[in-house]
Amino acid sequence: MTLEILPQIETIMSQFDAIEGHLDEWELEAALQKALGAFPKGSLTMPQRRGAWADAEGLRFQRPLNERWPRDIYWGAISSGKMADGTEVFFPDVDVVEDDILDHWRHRAAHCRHPALRARFADLAWEIGRFRRTQAHHTSAAPGTAQIKTEVPVSLAHTAIDSLLEVVERWWLRDETEGWQLLSRALELSFSVGDLARADRAKVALFAYKQRVGQNGLPSAWWHFDEIVWTHRKNLHLTDHETAEVLGLLERVVADKSGLADPGRFDPHDVMAATDRLVRWTPQNDRERVTSLIRRGSKVFEDAAQGASALVATSWLEDLLPTYREHGLLEEVARVERTIAARASEARGELKRIEVPIEMPREEFDAWVESTAGETLSEGLHRIAARCLIKERSTKESLRSMTRDAPLAATMHHSIMGSDGFTVATVGSIERDIEGRALQHAADLFNWQALWLNAALLRLRDKHRLDLESLVGAFKDSPLFPDSRRPLLREGLAAWLANDPVKAIHVLVPQVEGAVRDLVAALGVSVRRFRQEIRGFQVVGLNDLLRQKVLDEGLLRDVRFHLIALYADPRGINLRNIVAHGLATADFIGPESIGLANWVLHSVLLLGVLRLKEVPHKS
Repeated sequence: MTLEILPQIETIMSQFDAIEGHLDEWELEAALQKALGAFPKGSLTMPQRRGAWADAEGLRFQRPLNERWPRDIYWGAISSGKMADGTEVFFPDVDVVEDDILDHWRHRAAHCRHPALRARFADLAWEIGRFRRTQAHHTSAAPGTAQIKTEVPVSLAHTAIDSLLEVVERWWLRDETEGWQLLSRALELSFSVGDLARADRAKVALFAYKQRVGQNGLPSAWWHFDEIVWTHRKNLHLTDHETAEVLGLLERVVADKSGLADPGRFDPHDVMAATDRLVRWTPQNDRERVTSLIRRGSKVFEDAAQGASALVATSWLEDLLPTYREHGLLEEVARVERTIAARASEARGELKRIEVPIEMPREEFDAWVESTAGETLSEGLHRIAARCLIKERSTKESLRSMTRDAPLAATMHHSIMGSDGFTVATVGSIERDIEGRALQHAADLFNWQALWLNAALLRLRDKHRLDLESLVGAFKDSPLFPDSRRPLLREGLAAWLANDPVKAIHVLVPQVEGAVRDLVAALGVSVRRFRQEIRGFQVVGLNDLLRQKVLDEGLLRDVRFHLIALYADPRGINLRNIVAHGLATADFIGPESIGLANWVLHSVLLLGVLRLKEVPHKS
């Protein structure tokens, strides 16, 4: 296939190519797109469209920031989308690049005057050209993608390196960060093609750039220098003087950013980042220096936390704990944990309660309650168990609707704080952590639906004159609450009827765990594991029981999700673990927590109405 460059495109390219100074590639791409937009839709031929793509879309390929996406090569896409058949497509996409486009990029690299354009087009042709030539041997190409025959000579890499360094040396840069980015690429290309002469030139340019951007103080993006040198340290063959220059910069960051008395310069995050980098440059057998560095850097954070709000201080101090543990500083770990615990109540006081009223016609609510209570006690117990079940699929669908209705909230990460002030879990965005967000959302649903459950239970008690004997009798045929468990079940149910949530929760939660263990065992899964250190068997805990694959299908999948969210995961309520580990507070399970006791009773009902014939047996 051939391509044709429109005169309007060539004019704009020539105008930008003549610039003396920084060339804004985004501004150039926008100018090209504007020129193309002036043509009537459908008026351009295929060769003209491909010619426009080669220049305009060639300028949209992105240098990597953190990851090389989506093809694991240097040049990446801006965005992606999905076709109707589910196939993922990228913008711009390397699969569109064929021989004619590569030839055009080689032509641009050879004839452009501005080093920024030479660098881009030479590097595009080199990196994408090599990728496309080897793509045929892999499965990454889209079906029907043409194979590349155009040669990709190493001279393209040479042109790219020389042009990148020219941009930096001439100071034709958008900002400091762009300079680090171009220098990093020049070194990477030099080492990848084994050009030691160009690598030496890039190394000299790197240290010279560091000196230039730091003339009036620290480089604003100082970490780039260390990262580049560290990444290429084996090939750079650093002299003692050069190594000292790297370490000196890091020491300067620590000294410059550690002073609480100077708020304009103080930055504990920079101090710890520089400290971590100093540690990795230190021989690991030099434990004394490593420990000294960690203590010095971390002290800045601890000092800063004293004057910060409790929530901010907790966040900062928690970040120190993994570092202290990694380096065996257990006294420091204990001190920081005590500090976090001491400020827990203060941190909880800083949290803001958000209330959103939900209106529902009283007659609809009353109708639901009456229907759920059933015509008989047995019917009412079954309906309450079924209608108040938090289902996995509907919970996730509710979350996915949030990505449409509240896209910003859907992308946020959430930290969940325990009663002791420590973060017990972190939940990602809906797109990347749907499981975690679903469990967190289920915890909200337990709170939101507590009113409904309570109303249904109250109506059940009144309508069917529920007493202890009739309630205990409802479990007489349950295979998951056998006679051996019946006395404790009776005590727990009596506590619930007497509005004693503390006793009800403490007695009934273990019965729920026992019932789940019996359920899993009845489905053919071992519920004990051998412990060599005691030469005996130990029962499997609730968390592991609920994550057995045998509970993956049908009704049991929803039961499992509901129970995990309520009892066994810190992203949910985590009731079993909080109670079992002595973390429950009076506010959590005290006299006012009848709603939580209702959910425990609901779990007992949910398991009590299950019959194994309803559940597919799996060996």
